[in-house]
Amino acid sequence: MIFKKSITWVVSTWAGRLGVALGAVLMSCALGFAAWSQVSRVGVRLVNQAVAQLSRKLGTPVLVGKVDLETFPFLVALEDIRVGPEAQVVISRIQIDLGLNLWSSSLVDIDEIGIERLDLKMTEDHLRTLLPPAGAAVPSGGDGSLVSLQRLIDKLFAAMPSRRLVIAGAELTLLNTQGEPTLRVRDVKLAIDRSAGEAVFRIARLRTQSGLNEGHLYGRVELNSNAPDYRFFVKSKGNANANKPIWSVSGLVQKDLSQVQLNMAFHRRPNFLEAWLRGQPMQLTRLRSRLQIELTKAMGGWQFTAQMQSLGSTLRLPLLSSREIGPLFFELRANGSFQPKSRSLTFDAATLTLPGRVSRAFGENPLRLAARFQASLSDEAPANLSIRGQVMLPTTSCQTVIDASPDGLLPLIEGFKLSGDTAATLAFEAQSQNLESSRFDLQDAIFGCRVLEAPYAFTAEHLNGPLAVERQVEPDAPKVTVSLDRQAPTFASFAAIGKNAQVAFVSSEDASFYWHKGIDASALVSALRRDLAEGRVAAGGSTITMQTVKNLFLTPERTVSRKMQELFLAWHLEHTLSKERILELYMNVAELGPGIFGIGPAAEHFFAKPAAELTLLEAAYLATLLPNPKGRYRYFCKGDLTPNYRDLVHGLLRRMLSHGRISSGRYLQAMNSSLHFNEDQRLAARDCNDPPKASGEATELRPESAYLFRRPPGGMAHE
Repeated sequence: MIFKKSITWVVSTWAGRLGVALGAVLMSCALGFAAWSQVSRVGVRLVNQAVAQLSRKLGTPVLVGKVDLETFPFLVALEDIRVGPEAQVVISRIQIDLGLNLWSSSLVDIDEIGIERLDLKMTEDHLRTLLPPAGAAVPSGGDGSLVSLQRLIDKLFAAMPSRRLVIAGAELTLLNTQGEPTLRVRDVKLAIDRSAGEAVFRIARLRTQSGLNEGHLYGRVELNSNAPDYRFFVKSKGNANANKPIWSVSGLVQKDLSQVQLNMAFHRRPNFLEAWLRGQPMQLTRLRSRLQIELTKAMGGWQFTAQMQSLGSTLRLPLLSSREIGPLFFELRANGSFQPKSRSLTFDAATLTLPGRVSRAFGENPLRLAARFQASLSDEAPANLSIRGQVMLPTTSCQTVIDASPDGLLPLIEGFKLSGDTAATLAFEAQSQNLESSRFDLQDAIFGCRVLEAPYAFTAEHLNGPLAVERQVEPDAPKVTVSLDRQAPTFASFAAIGKNAQVAFVSSEDASFYWHKGIDASALVSALRRDLAEGRVAAGGSTITMQTVKNLFLTPERTVSRKMQELFLAWHLEHTLSKERILELYMNVAELGPGIFGIGPAAEHFFAKPAAELTLLEAAYLATLLPNPKGRYRYFCKGDLTPNYRDLVHGLLRRMLSHGRISSGRYLQAMNSSLHFNEDQRLAARDCNDPPKASGEATELRPESAYLFRRPPGGMAHE
């Protein structure tokens, strides 16, 4: 009996407890289902509201193919979303993660929005409608400053319906009016965390119609609302397996736009420079450098400081040198200002420091070039760019200048050893619409250089001995060896050249030959003005000494590198050889017709006589063959001169008279005489069958006033 009561008590007790527990479970399920039912209804309502609101804002239809609601975890999935009349935006799936929030009126929060696949196509016209028109007024705050970047970012964050936005993959395409893609961005991954104030992205490939092609871009932007600035970092690896980035950019922007800092590093040549450099005269074959820029707003413009380091870059610049230049190691520091309203850029100070070419160490006395200049752009059409400033070389040892020249710039000078110091200041002023009036002024020049040691090819022993040089007759033809040995039958010694030829060539090519030290500064300035006006190395301002250097040691290329070496070697030649030897070499190596090198062979070819027997008119004719001996050879083939060319020869005779190099009697005698060409040679000349076209027709038809008159001092010293 007692056992029976015990069993009854246990069963009744546990049954009661089980019933209570079961009731609680059923009640919880009922409440859960009721809550989820409410959440589901709220979720669907939120989705519908969001779609309708988005459609109204965009002014274009927004279609959703399918909406799925899942219980655990709470989420809403939208599939096949299409925006625009031509499905400009196609999203395969959007997943919205919902969180239960009993304190919210809607009972739910959107924790995260995940976009699985997004395809965006937009025309350039449509993009322009989304951007403010050019010249539109910029909103300003109460203090009159520009709307800050912070306000824009705050608006973007406020428009985000979730705490996180994740795009797993996106394709973006911009089309032109012909429907051709001008921009394609492939496989974009993006994560924005509003609570952390951070955005992280990755772009597999970015291409433009202009040729821009960047791959595997990674970036992070810090948008913390509590920080005084926004910070960012972007790098490109080129491909997914690369260990180091090709380039990287980091920096910060003050929220009131009062200051911007940029730090850039280039480990290899970036792809985005390829499109920009295509068609440009300069090509970067290798880029390794660092760049730091700081901009500070001030007085309606910007103050800037910049520092750039080249760590082994190489480049090709045909105007500078026919060779690749580098590796380049230098440091550039500059500061100045930019005024947008006046379109004026000012460099208050800029310093370029170059280390030794071999040691790559700056040492105690590196080569430093300082500069300051101002550039402004006018509002007229066409715009006129005005620039003026100074470039300064402080007192520096001559050897330091040689050692600092990078490979490929001055190859022939690298073997020289110098003593002494040099310094100079070059002031300049130019306008793009009137380059011929450019002004250059060399100030405070010091040139105390002395050659301690020179390569054998440039020594007096070699230059006064028997020489042989190779000359190129035609671009594709084999080179011709020209012997400068005094024992060679084609060589004409200084005495054998004859006075008439000496006077004619000096008067024609370099009136100040006997007084300058290898360089005529006034002729160089005139040539530089012409080069600037034509945008190329059109005129060289060369003296006979410089032309001798060019014919003996240099190629015919027209580059700054060749001109710099020409200037240095001309100075060296003047300190190594006599004037007579320089003129002797020049007149024996100069080309005076197709494959005709030297005054001796030319006198025999044109007039069947040695150089010493040339008449004054014959010598003047040979001198006027320069600088276009192949083109002007056609007059020999015709057997007579045209009136224009005869005026050219007579003009040289008049200059010889005005310079005091010939007497009036000899002048009149030459003017009244006529030329008699070597008929046997003329009729047998192979080049007369198909003479080359003149490359300097405009040159030979110049009026006499077009010549640069340089009256040498001292009467008829070389009569």
